[in-house]
Amino acid sequence: MRTLYQFSISHYCEKTRWQLDHKGLAYRVEHLFPGLHRLKTRRMAGTTSLPILRDGGRVVADSTDIALYLEATYPQAPLLPSAGPLREETLALEDRHDRLGVHVRRWLYGQIEDWASVTDAMLRVHRPLFGLRDRAKPMLVKGLRTLYG
Repeated sequence: MRTLYQFSISHYCEKTRWQLDHKGLAYRVEHLFPGLHRLKTRRMAGTTSLPILRDGGRVVADSTDIALYLEATYPQAPLLPSAGPLREETLALEDRHDRLGVHVRRWLYGQIEDWASVTDAMLRVHRPLFGLRDRAKPMLVKGLRTLYG
């Protein structure tokens, strides 16, 4: 079974869900707690970012690398043109939008202190274990503001 490790709010994770859905591949989602996710992602894939896909014994990090892995491993319902200039143009466009996505993320997280609905959406997928989830909100906001300026 495939497992997608993700944040509930992330356009990169959303992109990977779309890829898996387009290919008709079954998967389960495991939401990682922001900040604490680094403990698992470093050990699992040597990275601090999400998404990460575990497909049997294979672990692939980064939405673009996951797309390329899915293309090579599951050729049905292609995500990309198979070869030539159109494939190169498509990959260049995808790279450009990923770089723009960094600025969208910075803008969104820059507003997070004023948008309780964003932190609520990021955390509500996690059980409120002894109230720790709700107590983590100020640390999450501070961490995101520090990380993204």
